[in-house]
Amino acid sequence: LERDERPASVHALGTDHGARLLLALRPRARGRRRARPSPARRPADIARAALESVAFQTRDLWEAMQADWAQSGAGEIALGPLRVDGGMTASDWTIQCLANVLGTVVDRPRVRETTALGAAWLAGMRAGLYPGPAEFAKGWALERRFVPELDARRREEVYAGWRDSVSRTLSRQA
Repeated sequence: LERDERPASVHALGTDHGARLLLALRPRARGRRRARPSPARRPADIARAALESVAFQTRDLWEAMQADWAQSGAGEIALGPLRVDGGMTASDWTIQCLANVLGTVVDRPRVRETTALGAAWLAGMRAGLYPGPAEFAKGWALERRFVPELDARRREEVYAGWRDSVSRTLSRQA
């Protein structure tokens, strides 16, 4: 969502409204909608759930990487600051949500499409037109830093809600 196009109502919702958007690639996983005392039915609730799912899935991936790293005997690795790029980074709300869910600083660059820039640089470097990695890295510039606003207890409560939703959805039989 571009900053000017995002629905303002998404940002007016409370911290955890109970809506979850789960995309599953398992054969027996099924979509589900569960009524809650305050069911999330407005379009803004669904839009927000979609944006939150990116942050939750990023944390899921980070935790899986941590587990693999620990299993290799290498110990723990620290997260942060995380650098992001791409279209979703235009949404301050989405990147703040990511910082909150991960519990780490998230840095957004001035040039938002650094993946495309990196691919172009690799091609240019291979052709002998661009400088080496150290020189290329000097071009990265911070546009904004997002600092987590949730305390650790609340962050874990919100993430536990996500994990519960994932577990319930994946455990349903077809």
